[in-house]
Amino acid sequence: MTLRSRITRVITRLFPGVLAIALMILVLDNAALSQRIVPIAPGFGTINDAIRGDTLSSGARTDTNTVYRLERGGLYILNGTMEHTYPVIIEAAPGAGEKPKIIQGVASGGIAPAEAWSPRANLLMKNIYITALDELGGNHERIIRIRENRVRVVLDSCHLDVASQAGFRCDGDSLRIFFLNSIISNIGTGASPDNGRGIDDRGNDIDTLVLENSTFYNLTSRVIRDGGGYIVYCRVNHCTMYNIGQYGVSIGPAYNAVFTNNVMSNGGYYGNWPAVSRVLFEVEPGPEPGTSVFEIHDNNFYLDSLVIKAYPDSATALPLFDSTTQAIIQSLGTQGTVYTEEIAYQNAPDPPVDVVQDFYANGTVAPNPPLDTAGGPFNFAYANTLQAYARGSDGKPLGDLNWHGIPLTSVEPQGEVVPLSFILSQNFPNPFNPSTEIQFAIAKAGAVKLTVYDILGKEVGVLVNQNFAPGTYAVRFDATGLASGMYVYVLSSGSIRLTRSMMLIK
Repeated sequence: MTLRSRITRVITRLFPGVLAIALMILVLDNAALSQRIVPIAPGFGTINDAIRGDTLSSGARTDTNTVYRLERGGLYILNGTMEHTYPVIIEAAPGAGEKPKIIQGVASGGIAPAEAWSPRANLLMKNIYITALDELGGNHERIIRIRENRVRVVLDSCHLDVASQAGFRCDGDSLRIFFLNSIISNIGTGASPDNGRGIDDRGNDIDTLVLENSTFYNLTSRVIRDGGGYIVYCRVNHCTMYNIGQYGVSIGPAYNAVFTNNVMSNGGYYGNWPAVSRVLFEVEPGPEPGTSVFEIHDNNFYLDSLVIKAYPDSATALPLFDSTTQAIIQSLGTQGTVYTEEIAYQNAPDPPVDVVQDFYANGTVAPNPPLDTAGGPFNFAYANTLQAYARGSDGKPLGDLNWHGIPLTSVEPQGEVVPLSFILSQNFPNPFNPSTEIQFAIAKAGAVKLTVYDILGKEVGVLVNQNFAPGTYAVRFDATGLASGMYVYVLSSGSIRLTRSMMLIK
């Protein structure tokens, strides 16, 4: 039996009538689609040259459906900041091995740029290690600096490591940032701890900021730094935060903020003293009264007793919340779901005892001992006997689930406009390996189910099965463990049933 006849028989059985005919056209056409893959060899400037030079004589991009693929374990030295005004997809080659490593090059004058990567258009980066360190060991300010409005940046399974100011800096409005299954580490220095920021919005208004199933460690200031702008939608879910210096997370004004299932250990380790008043977590209502929606629960905060002992008599540990945030939490009735359990990780950096002692003795004057980096690679898994292991609102461990080998399916709101109809978009990328994103639009509030079937009609996964408000959403489908081939995904809500197909190629 041919592939075409198998597809026809299965789809006709699952989805009778006119829908089956439309779906067969989609499937058969879709099977012929593929992304253009451009491999890039390791070396100096090879990334800059390959991406910038990938144009036709007219100046147009050669193929907008292009994936730039880096070699596993390869060292890539940037020839100046990698800046682009067109969408870029860059990923590691499939298979095992270390992530490709992107570092900064040093110009003839001996100075590297202030940031490694600067997107002025959409960026999708997967399985990449990238740093602000240069080839001579110099530490520069930022790893990724977004310089244009309405840019979407998605980092999946990446590692942003070492910068003196920020992992992300936002110099544009209406940005959409998705940081998934990734790590930001070693940001900031003891000489200028206020600059150790994971994501710095610089006072710009952000459309969407999602930090999920990710880890942040050795940041001298905070995970999110708000400079005064508002965020339409912010979600921090299932994240592990360790050795975060001045604060913890400062979301600022937000219309919709979710902070759930997180673990923060040694947050705010610098402490407070009479002239300073900081908190571990803070959020405010958006600029229009009565329009904000918050979900804050099932988070664990813990400060090592050795750090507390390092404080002088004039210093104290940070409180969890400011009065505004505390009032929000109490209004939600979730004040009982804040935990303070001590968590012993499998292999975490040392608590910053010497850093705290030096700070109270010398301020920001040398010697400024660094946070522990020598004990890596680190592993933030913890024992399943701890209460935190089952305290997640979804029954999963608090913190980044990747350390426990547990998958997480998340649904991303994609905008503020209410759609006029139900829509199921084609997944992207397609074909894919091993994960892809599926977007869908809901025109009417109600129960929604998104199901994936294999080509024989067997259900292989339910990605969504819950109530949704009208809006546009996206969910990632991870096909790790599934065989290559055609799959069908179906969106159903009431009498609505929409169907598309996708191709997994391993």
